[in-house]
Amino acid sequence: MNVALTHEKAHNRKPQNVSNQRGLGYDILSGNRKIEVKGQEWKWKKLRSSFLYLTENELKNLTHLYIS
Repeated sequence: MNVALTHEKAHNRKPQNVSNQRGLGYDILSGNRKIEVKGQEWKWKKLRSSFLYLTENELKNLTHLYIS
């Protein structure tokens, strides 16, 4: 979340963390950008899972996806 918020601010946008609001389908609102943030667990420099899951609500509502 912090990386995504910092990136948005570095591009002169005003991001708002809305991840605690239920049912939106995204974590950050930055202007008209609806951003979902997903993290992957790394172990010994290898990606633990090659899958990334999005809920139907996320797919329907987000406009940008940040993966860290």
